[in-house]
Amino acid sequence: MSSVELKIKELQADIGEYMSLSSQATRPNVKQLISTQTEKLQQELTRLQKSEAERQSKLGSNNNQVSGVYTKKIDTYGWDQSDKFVKIYITCLKDLNTIKDSDLETQFDERSFEITIKNLKNFNYNLKIANLLNPIDLTSSYAKLKSDMVTVFLKKKKTGENWSYLTEKEMKLKEKPTPKFDENADPQEGLMSLMKKMYEEGDDEMKRTISKAFTESREKQMKGTDMDV
Repeated sequence: MSSVELKIKELQADIGEYMSLSSQATRPNVKQLISTQTEKLQQELTRLQKSEAERQSKLGSNNNQVSGVYTKKIDTYGWDQSDKFVKIYITCLKDLNTIKDSDLETQFDERSFEITIKNLKNFNYNLKIANLLNPIDLTSSYAKLKSDMVTVFLKKKKTGENWSYLTEKEMKLKEKPTPKFDENADPQEGLMSLMKKMYEEGDDEMKRTISKAFTESREKQMKGTDMDV
């Protein structure tokens, strides 16, 4: 409850008390004094109620504006670890000194987390990382705001456990065995088989690179055929 709302309640109680006294008073002068004071309090109450209504209306308008703020995805971050925590560093955002701790919105699950940094120069910024390498302690994980960075502290479920990677996906990509080229197969067929395997197992960037290579290769073949004719 705001200080203005508290004052309104006090004035309402005072007015009720004066009206009770007025009903019990018998002398005209006393009744007049009570009536004058009651009128003053009523005027003050009306002023405060109007002021509070305007404040609430403005607050509601601001909330509607915030709900329509555009959210940008955070793609750049760093991380390291201690015995107890895996720490995610967000240093790519400027003017963090203009927001408050309450503008950090976090959600922690056993193998994922999400943080939204709200109201930063009329934008929200979101970072979501799923499939963490190991489980985390939800209740002891948190985020901390500084003037030049936001740090997310992921409490390790097992203290002292070393995280070689941040996520399972990263581990699979880094530790995936390199496809082997079959030296006994037809060179062209072996190359196509290798490229197909790399395409099927690769990420989106790998797929785009291989598709581009295939397209350029076919264009060169077509140009060569035209020249022979």
